Amino acid sequence: MDRETLDALGAIIDKACDERNKEELEFIVNKYSDEYVETLDDEEIRIHLYYYLANAWSGLKDILHEKNQTEIWKFEQKEIFNAIYYYRKAISASCFDAMNIEMKTSIYTNIGNIFNHYGRTIIALKYYNKALKLSPNFFMALANKAICLETYANLEYDIGHKDLMYREALSRYKEANLEIKKYIQQYSYNNEYYKNIYDMVHYRSSSIKEFFTHESLDESINIDYCELGESTEEREITENGY
Repeated sequence: MDRETLDALGAIIDKACDERNKEELEFIVNKYSDEYVETLDDEEIRIHLYYYLANAWSGLKDILHEKNQTEIWKFEQKEIFNAIYYYRKAISASCFDAMNIEMKTSIYTNIGNIFNHYGRTIIALKYYNKALKLSPNFFMALANKAICLETYANLEYDIGHKDLMYREALSRYKEANLEIKKYIQQYSYNNEYYKNIYDMVHYRSSSIKEFFTHESLDESINIDYCELGESTEEREITENGY
């Protein structure tokens, strides 16, 4: 597989995900099996193909869950497991560290999204942090980290912990929207898509503000320095991101 073919495949997968084309995505994941990818000599192309296949499986997950909401609660879901598998295959490749920042941050953010969707909030946060360590202004990681923190806060029974999570989520939402505004001003491509993201982030941040007094909104706390886990094993897992 050459780079031109690879780029065309990535575009086809993106379009199929946007159009919820289940048949196209199923055809692709069946055609480009794990065995096929391993036959490719160029490891950089393998990483890109792993990334595209993970996105295809994630798209199939979205289609399944839209059609049947009860599927979301199943413990074993091949779409989620395969998406995680291929993102991890990309990350574990020997030349992954040499890939460009855009690719690495996209992979870290997308696998974070999968783990957050699956209820593995702490692991999701670690992957978002990996993306933001590489690119602190990457608004997709900022926005999705905020969603993850907001979800975490909604499940938290302790009012102090809930306050902490909401406040951190609000900060990341604000940062994300500043970066989205800059992006929209700089580029005209697909502005409607990014404007929709901006509106979503603005709506979610506005809903969080109802939880606070004006005084508490002025306070700033960075939760990235808090320990996530009680045992040594838990802390090692969350620290490593898997």
